[in-house]
Amino acid sequence: MQKYSAKQAILRTSLGYGLGLSLGLLLAVVLLKSGAIDFLLFNLGKLQIFLRLFFSLGLIVLIIGLGGAVGGGIGGYVLAGVRGMEWRRGFILRSAASFFLTSVIMLIPVVLLTAVFGFLNPDIDVRFSKLPYLFLLFGLIYGAIVGFLLGALTVGLRRMWRILLASVAGFGAGGWLTGAGLFLLFQFDNPGRLITLLLTTAALFLFGATGGAAIGFAYQRVQDTHPLLPQTRNWRIVRSVVVIIIILVLGARAGKFIDTFTIRPASLASTMPLPTQGTHWFIETTPPELTAVPDPTPSITDSNGRTLTAACSPEGQPTVAFPDGRIEQIPFPPCQNQPVLAEDAAGELHLVWYSNQIVKVTDALASGSFLYESIRKDDGWTEPAIIARPTGVVQPALITDGDNTLHLTWEDGDSVQYATQTLYQCNPSDLNNIGQAVYNVVRQEKFRPATDPIPFCQNRFEQLVITPNPTNPRSDLPSSPNGAFDRVSEMVVTAQYEVLFTTMQWDKPSPEGSPGSVMAQAVAQLYKNVKANPDAYPRGMTVRILLGNLPEMDFSTPVSQIDYVLRDLHDAGVTEMVNEEIGWKLELANFDGAWPHAHSKFVVVDGKEGIAAGFNYSYLHLPKDHPSGLGLGMTDKGVEVTGPIAQSMMATYDDLWSGSDLISCSIFPPPLSVLDFIWCSKSTAVATHPPEVLRFYPVEGADTHAFTLTHTSAFLESDEAILAALTSAEETIDLYEVNFSLDTVCLGALLLTDFCSTEELAPPYMHALVEAMVENDVKVRALVEKTAMNGFENRTGIRWMQKELAKYGKEDNFEIKFSEGKMHDKSVLIDNELLIVGSQNFHWSAWGSPSLTEFNIATDDPLAIAEFRQEYEFQWQKGIPAQELMLEK
Repeated sequence: MQKYSAKQAILRTSLGYGLGLSLGLLLAVVLLKSGAIDFLLFNLGKLQIFLRLFFSLGLIVLIIGLGGAVGGGIGGYVLAGVRGMEWRRGFILRSAASFFLTSVIMLIPVVLLTAVFGFLNPDIDVRFSKLPYLFLLFGLIYGAIVGFLLGALTVGLRRMWRILLASVAGFGAGGWLTGAGLFLLFQFDNPGRLITLLLTTAALFLFGATGGAAIGFAYQRVQDTHPLLPQTRNWRIVRSVVVIIIILVLGARAGKFIDTFTIRPASLASTMPLPTQGTHWFIETTPPELTAVPDPTPSITDSNGRTLTAACSPEGQPTVAFPDGRIEQIPFPPCQNQPVLAEDAAGELHLVWYSNQIVKVTDALASGSFLYESIRKDDGWTEPAIIARPTGVVQPALITDGDNTLHLTWEDGDSVQYATQTLYQCNPSDLNNIGQAVYNVVRQEKFRPATDPIPFCQNRFEQLVITPNPTNPRSDLPSSPNGAFDRVSEMVVTAQYEVLFTTMQWDKPSPEGSPGSVMAQAVAQLYKNVKANPDAYPRGMTVRILLGNLPEMDFSTPVSQIDYVLRDLHDAGVTEMVNEEIGWKLELANFDGAWPHAHSKFVVVDGKEGIAAGFNYSYLHLPKDHPSGLGLGMTDKGVEVTGPIAQSMMATYDDLWSGSDLISCSIFPPPLSVLDFIWCSKSTAVATHPPEVLRFYPVEGADTHAFTLTHTSAFLESDEAILAALTSAEETIDLYEVNFSLDTVCLGALLLTDFCSTEELAPPYMHALVEAMVENDVKVRALVEKTAMNGFENRTGIRWMQKELAKYGKEDNFEIKFSEGKMHDKSVLIDNELLIVGSQNFHWSAWGSPSLTEFNIATDDPLAIAEFRQEYEFQWQKGIPAQELMLEK
């Protein structure tokens, strides 16, 4: 038998496993594309959806396993030959079996995790650091499984550890190279079958070759009875040091790895009542001509004929006396003179009084000059809220008129102040056809109590918020160095009481600035304002930042996104999370759900204005010329609205916040992020608010209709509303969607083109679009992403839609283009009458249950629609017709 040197043997083994896995891949491709599976599925009948699904999945797994067996068999044949093994046939079979089982075990997790990772990281085709490290992880796991099986089957459990360690190292390196090869593949807009097959085969060859080389090296040591490494004193020292370093590194990352892959259900509600306790008082800038304030009337007669009397008790507590002898007291704040009482159109009592005391959100007591209001609800009096801040002690007078309006007056120095409050009501008949369809969904009691109004009226649309900046040269919307992130920060700085902010992703800091640093600078400015002039913020300031608990696949560092937030805030100038004296309270939390996590992105300020967005706090959305050098110019949108709708936004935020993991740090920020558990602790987040933000803020003269549309695994309001809007369309639907995908199982189309040819596997939004085009003859245009995993899934969805419409002869009703540049948009315009903007993709992860959390705003505002159309038409003209990139090569 021919003798080979150690290097020759390792090289031949490397080539054997590399060529073997490449040939195995080619065999699998031939079998998958042969039509045999389609033939077998056809004979099962179209109605046998479950049999077709399980049968096709089983065949795919079997074929991929067969490809692995071929690779293992060929590699085993070469290895047994160069090592001169006497039991050659047995070794070949054991090697084939090891690779068969490993391929079967790894197939579905790799496909699913790659799809999820690609969806969560839309920059995998432009950021080299993403895919190689994902496939490094896959390679390590693959190497561990195949090394264990091969070692146990060939050299026994006692000596298999050498094979295991070598296999993990070799296939880990091979996984990294495979990821690099796939990154290269993603650089092509439409590589075609040949280039895809060649690059994939080359990547798999490198994977097998590096793993095979490591296995060959390990078997040489085992066969020659040599230790895996030399046993000299110096080598033992080196080995010990390396082992210690590995233990420290792995230990620091083990917690992050375990946390990333732990499935945790979130504490989410199935109904979402409003937190609102009343309506904001409108202080007239031009009050009626009043020479004096009427004398306060201590007693009123309510709509039930009862005489009620307000008074300030000897202890200084506002009280209301009822005819039955019952006296109700409000313990704080104390009254300095006569409280006044009135009944509104809903039959609720309003008590107003003056006080010189206030308690901040940190429970610190402070002094000042305040007019307060408390409202009698079914469960008692609401927490008193500030109406106004007079310059000194004032005596209010309060009456109600026959027009369901409360009138409040008081003398403040030499002037008479006047405020009104009208019961907030909306009329659904004011809505257009599409708006009515949405209203009928959100009004259902399974989503909100019947007693809660839907705050869709008297809102004011402010502007579309566009990343990286408006792309249409004719746009009147402002541009700025940080794009949409600057606009969000401008809103945050105006807060008087509270900021509620949530995003799925917060990228790591950069010396040249990052999206997170822009937000942190706004929070720092707010902190400085409160610290410099605490009297201007009578309740203090609450800032809540909620991250989405995005699975973090970068295990090269133990630092998490929470650490990024802490570092950005500190670098911006925030030096403490809590300052009781001034009422400063900064709360940071991570969504408690994992797999699925939170995908919602929005901000609410003072319960009266907010922005719902689709963009994360990621470099991807910065302009390409951003100083960080990391801007990708990825487009996305948000919608900014002021008015009562903000109360509905708060309800959604409270649902996400409640139960989340609240992070509190005794040292801010922790001096060493790796050991942040020493200085930071976790507790359960609780949603509380200063009473001033729990008010509807109707905008005088505004007529924007707007709805919040929320989606969680327990609350499918947005799903139903969007479907109702789509199927109510009568003329046109314009989609600006990064995703246009089918159901989860259709990821099998990675391996089998016609895997998702049945209509039963299409998600509801696909069926709604088909219904609109077929039943109502609606014309649909769609602009979607062309690259990476999103691009692949979109191609599968496009093929399905085209085939489905062909059944009805409606192919001409559907026109679709790929976006010229990178996009992340999630917007729909229906009949040019209703615009929906937010975070909810046309993707399996955003619909049904279990699923990610999502948040959208729908509006009929003409200016919002005009601003959207200006961007959409510009990008549509630049778009690439789908058929140009889907031609097979």
